[in-house]
Amino acid sequence: MTDRSDRARAVGYATRVARPEDAEQMADVHAEVWRATYTGLMRQDVLDALNPIAAADRWRDLLGGDSFDRTVWVAVDPDGDIVALASAGPGRAEDAPTPHELRAINVTRRAQGTGLADLMMADLVGDGPAYLWVVEQNERAIAFYRRHGFTVADRPWDEEYGVHELRMVRGPLP
Repeated sequence: MTDRSDRARAVGYATRVARPEDAEQMADVHAEVWRATYTGLMRQDVLDALNPIAAADRWRDLLGGDSFDRTVWVAVDPDGDIVALASAGPGRAEDAPTPHELRAINVTRRAQGTGLADLMMADLVGDGPAYLWVVEQNERAIAFYRRHGFTVADRPWDEEYGVHELRMVRGPLP
């Protein structure tokens, strides 16, 4: 564990596996983080279409089902409110450079800089090989992933979101 994640735990933040009853807060956190992070970087219609009510229903169904193919964690503040979420699982890309994909780490602005992202990285990926996608202009996230040993592998255009994404990879290729 890093000094950053130790500091997060010391002030009362905690991480745990997400549960179906977390779905509403998770959907709100996701929408809040995406709107705060990606406004001006990705197509506005994508952000406008974020629907926390529908997302909560999807999370509830996924977290309560048997065929869910990833691990999802949430981080809670000292009051027990969810302030971050993260997920990882088997690589989805046909040309996946490693078998493990970090699919998301979303931390609300009020919890950024606390070490929660470091905790979630440890929970979901540890020090092992993994890959992820990040919007090219998301400099804060790119710096975080570089600090955790990820390097840029390629830079495709994502038509759905209207952005260049970077695929970042850590560890030896399989």
